[in-house]
Amino acid sequence: MEATAAITSGPTPELSPESVLAAAVEVRDLEDAAAIHKLQLAADWVTLHPGEEVDTSIEYGMRDLQIAGDGAPTIDEGAVAEFALAIGVSTDTGRTYLGDAVELRHRLPRLWARVVAGQVAVWKARKVAQATRCIPPDAAAVVDQRLAWCAHRCSFAEIDRQVAKAQAEHDPDAAEQRRVEALERRHLDIDLDHVTDGIVHIDGDVDLADALALEELIRTKAATLDPELPLDVRRAQAVGLLGADGRTEV
Repeated sequence: MEATAAITSGPTPELSPESVLAAAVEVRDLEDAAAIHKLQLAADWVTLHPGEEVDTSIEYGMRDLQIAGDGAPTIDEGAVAEFALAIGVSTDTGRTYLGDAVELRHRLPRLWARVVAGQVAVWKARKVAQATRCIPPDAAAVVDQRLAWCAHRCSFAEIDRQVAKAQAEHDPDAAEQRRVEALERRHLDIDLDHVTDGIVHIDGDVDLADALALEELIRTKAATLDPELPLDVRRAQAVGLLGADGRTEV
């Protein structure tokens, strides 16, 4: 796939709103085609540098790396750095990129076919690949079947939901462990030990459903406050009012 695009230093005599939009569409199409081609090259690179079964006992020196889920090809560690250099990213970023390509081609073939056909954006397909990497092949196949046809319009939350559902069906022990680990990551810290000019820092990680409910409460409460105040100030005040209002449950 070869493509060239003219780069000009200023407006052309034919410049018009229509010509600018047409050029923007052309550039977008070129970028999409290039993204697909690069992903294919990544998968081909792994094919050209096959590894053996990963030996975790090797502590030093080059070894084969498992960069995607179970059942996907491995790759020689040195080949990862070489490809990363070629596409201008760090070795860790290159490893992730190669792993996404391999995951798609070998464990999510339906989704891979739609990506190659230009029907699903590369960035969206990579999101699915990163979510399925930790689940067994049977579960990945189920996700592929359920999401490939609609991946182009799936939210990230729906992707995570389908992955969790497939894992629960095919690897319930791992699904339960994942659920417990997710629970343990939830927290809400109000740093009362460090108060600056009457301001206290709040930080936390909560469940998506709880976050959505809290966001709705804060947005609704903030809308009732002084409109002359900046929105961020009103939102911060709304949090305090929610805590002070005994009739409101967060």
